[in-house]
Amino acid sequence: MNRDLRDVTIQQLKSLVNLAHERSFSRAAKKMCLTQPSLTKHIKNLEEQLGTRLVDRSSRELSLTAEGRVLCESAKRVFSLLNETGEKIERMMGNESGDIHMAASTIPATYILPHFLSEFKDCYNDIRCYVKTSSSDSIIDMIVDGEAEIGFIGREIVNPKLHMEPLWRDRLVLVMPASHRWSGGGEVSFAEI
Repeated sequence: MNRDLRDVTIQQLKSLVNLAHERSFSRAAKKMCLTQPSLTKHIKNLEEQLGTRLVDRSSRELSLTAEGRVLCESAKRVFSLLNETGEKIERMMGNESGDIHMAASTIPATYILPHFLSEFKDCYNDIRCYVKTSSSDSIIDMIVDGEAEIGFIGREIVNPKLHMEPLWRDRLVLVMPASHRWSGGGEVSFAEI
């Protein structure tokens, strides 16, 4: 038999998801600001529409049946999709588009920014990012002169015209052949190098 889910309401799905999370009709109803009979009615109507039990009420602690778990997981995906759609519409209404001009020294430009810019592009595909690679001193000058809006460099700066925010920490690793005299020991000091 093909189950018709077209008449299932968002409120019924929310009721099921909250019931699964809270494992109690009273706690789920309270969380949703509903009366317990109202939440119970949502679940009962949902079960009647689908022609199957979704909630196992026989045990001491409430749980979902196999069918209830399948519907609950699908409902979570529906809510996630609705949230994503709402965010996209909000961004469209806010007309989030334009250009961002950045400057970055070699290491951030080569190894760090590509990953983050790819994720950024997935979320804000109407915003174009331009990255200019240069030395740290040149990047500081570009920011001060308004040629770039933000910069990424590998050292701290002191400039009253700029605000600096540390984003990550670097770690240098000494690499040598396995036969080298330092390879079996612990740390090597700069003085030894």
